[in-house]
This record gives sequence, C-alpha cells and structure tokens, in this order.
Amino acid sequence: MQIRRVKGDKFTAVTLLTGSAQSGALEQGKWIHRYIDENGIKIDAPALIEMYAKCGCIEKSLEIFNGLREKDAACWTSIICGLAKNGKASKAVELLEHYACLVDLLGRAGLLDEAEEMIERVPSENNEIMIPLYGALLSACRIHGNVEMGERVAKRLADIESSGSSVHTLLANTYAFADRWEDVTKVRRKMKDLGVRKVPGSSSIEIDGMSMSLLTVTEINIVLHRLMKQLLGLKEKGMERENLVLIGL
Repeated sequence: MQIRRVKGDKFTAVTLLTGSAQSGALEQGKWIHRYIDENGIKIDAPALIEMYAKCGCIEKSLEIFNGLREKDAACWTSIICGLAKNGKASKAVELLEHYACLVDLLGRAGLLDEAEEMIERVPSENNEIMIPLYGALLSACRIHGNVEMGERVAKRLADIESSGSSVHTLLANTYAFADRWEDVTKVRRKMKDLGVRKVPGSSSIEIDGMSMSLLTVTEINIVLHRLMKQLLGLKEKGMERENLVLIGL
C-alpha cells in the first residue's frame, strides 16, 4: 500500500492490528499504531488495547485504557480480559467491580437487554468473574419483573454456582413478583432437594437503650405484634437486658 501510495483507512488499520495481535507481532503492531497516529486515522480503542494485551504488553493497554475520556462496554471487556490473560488477576478483579457496577446501573434503569449484552462480551472461562455480573442482572430482572430473562440468567448462574442459595432465592422472588406462585413452590422444592438452605436476613434496632436483633420471617405483621407485646411486657416488669434476640417468632 505504501509503495503505491495508497492511504489506509480505519478498516485497514483494525484488520492489520488484529493480525498483529493474533500472531503476537508486537513490533509490527507498534508500527501500525504509529501509522494510525501520524495519519490521523480514527479507530476504536479496543483494537489497540487487545493488540498490546495479546502481544504481552499489558502496561501499554492500561495506558491507552486510562487515557480514554469515555469508556464503552467493549473497552472495559478488552482491558479486563487482557489483564486476566496476562496474569494480572487482582487488577482484572478491581476493574471488574467497576464493570459490575455498570451492569447493575443498566439493570436498575430497566435497560436489561443492554446489561445482558455487556455480560455476553466477557469470556466465560473464569466463573468467578461471571457470578457477580449475572447476579446483578438477575436482581434487576426481579425488580422489573422480567421472568423470561430471569429464568435464562438463573440457569447460567446455577450451572456455575449450583450450591448457592442466592440464585434460587432471586429466581423465586422474580416469580413471586410476577404472581407465579406455582413456580415459586417448585424453586423452593428444588432448593430442598439440593440441600440448599437460605440464611435468613436480620436487622438490628435499639429501643430504650436495648439492642435487639430481629430475624426476617414471612409473616412480618405477626412478628411486629409479638415484638411490641414482648417489649411492653418487659417495661411493665422493669426488666433491663442489653441484648434480646428474637428467633422464629
């Protein structure tokens, strides 16, 4: 192309960068990078990030990533995967937490398809990376009542972490929000068959100097009624206790 004085465009540049990345030709990739800068060719940053990462020059990938004013899903995916493949697991996990936040924000905003698309761009070889991403999306499915996607995401999570209670609980809650109580029962039965137990949530309150821990139960009105009754009984008897634990009221 240079001999014939044909100027390359962004498509040519990306193709050459991809070839350099696949063959591990770092010096050739650097030359293409300089050519891009010298000729003012605008290309997508992930192509450069991936080229340097696949050629073992992960620090240059980080330099390019950190220098970006705006980072889209492709940029995040490229740098996280590049770090993981170059043995920078701790840094990859650090950036992954930010990535998971993006998935969570999209999910909470109701942009479930966009959130799922972001996750699909991440290679699934590392299960530890996928669990928080799918967990955030499944939680969003529950909030917005998207049962179809919730079932799909829950299956993927179950394949990764079948012994965890959170995936089953979130799926059951998704069914409950959609008034699909038969499916809720099926999930609960499956949890029982698998020996999966949900650890009940708890909260603490302080009344008249007494610290109290209250475990979450289904019939909250009954719990509150018995709690108030017990508190009134304690005050009448003049009893003072630093800690009162109510379990299974």
